Amino acid sequence: MAAFVVGDRYLAWQSLGESDRRAAILADLANYFGHEALSPVSYDEIDWPSKPWTGGGYAAFMPPGVWTSYGEALVAPVGCIYWAGTEMAERWPDFFDGAVRTGEAAAAAIHALL
Repeated sequence: MAAFVVGDRYLAWQSLGESDRRAAILADLANYFGHEALSPVSYDEIDWPSKPWTGGGYAAFMPPGVWTSYGEALVAPVGCIYWAGTEMAERWPDFFDGAVRTGEAAAAAIHALL
């Protein structure tokens, strides 16, 4: 499960200490999923805007026309390199489901070559 903190809430969240950030996220999840959400099996957080290579986003942004103009070139294998990732997903781009779909498609294409 993933949760995202955006806008003004992000500005407040980023100034909190680690334990307070965690508590804030889990409290929000508990509002939706109940008290059990306060005790997850594991918890990891990534502050995307603080990462220099992401530019603040957890996924790529494709402006209008990119997929219709260049979509095939973005996913076509280059030699023995097969592309997979949420950015290449025709369905559910920028989400875990899109990443899984492209990973499965790349694996199937490689498997067919064996």
